[in-house]
Amino acid sequence: MSSRTAERSNTPAVLGVGLYTIPEAAQLLDRHFNTVRSWVQKGLAPAPVHRAFGETTILSFYDLISLMVVRRLRDEGVELHSIRAAEAYLRTEWRFPRPFATEHILTDGRGVFVALEKGGYTSADRHGQEVLAAVIRDLLHDVTYDAHTRLADCWKPRGDISLRPDIQFGQPCIVGTRLTTSTIAELVRAGDPLDFVAETYSVPVSKIRAAVAFEQELRQAA
Repeated sequence: MSSRTAERSNTPAVLGVGLYTIPEAAQLLDRHFNTVRSWVQKGLAPAPVHRAFGETTILSFYDLISLMVVRRLRDEGVELHSIRAAEAYLRTEWRFPRPFATEHILTDGRGVFVALEKGGYTSADRHGQEVLAAVIRDLLHDVTYDAHTRLADCWKPRGDISLRPDIQFGQPCIVGTRLTTSTIAELVRAGDPLDFVAETYSVPVSKIRAAVAFEQELRQAA
C-alpha cells in the first residue's frame, strides 16, 4: 500500500455509510451470531470506530467486508490467531483501522498474504516477511474496489444482488437499482405476484425472483 493511499485512507470518508447490526452481519456472512460477535469483541473490525446506539453495535460496510475476510480465511483453514496477527500488523503498517477492507487479501490456506507493488508477496501474519507462496487464492472475487482509494466499494453476493455503502445504507439491493431485496420480499410475502412487482418497478421478473430467493436464504441462515 503506497503512502499516498495510506494518507487518503485516513480521511473521514473511509468510515462509509453502511449500517449493519451484528445479527444482520451474521446473516449476510452466513455465520452464527455468537461467532461474529466474538470476532468483533476480539478486535477484528476494531471497536473504537463502531457507532453504538444504546446497547446495539452498528457496523459499517468496511466492518462487514473485514469480517467477511475473516470468515473466508477461517473457511480456508487459517487459524484465528494468525488472522488477528495479520490484521494487527497491517493496521500498524498502513496506519488504517480497516486493512482487510483495503486491497485484496490472499491466502494459501495457512497464512495471510498481500501482494507487494514491486512483485511477490508479504506474509502479514509473520510481520511482513517476504515469501513465495505456492498456492495463493483471492478471497474476495465477488468484491470490487475503488481505483482511487483501493477500498472495497461493492459486494455482489449473487449476480443480481449487490451491497454498496452509498446506496440504501449498504443494504442488499437489486443490481442497478435502489430497491432493497427486503422490500421486494415483503411485497411478495404480502401476496403481490412476481410479475406485478416486476412491472411496478420496471425490473425483470428474473431479478425479482432472485431478490426473493436471496431473502429466503438470509431467513434460513438466521
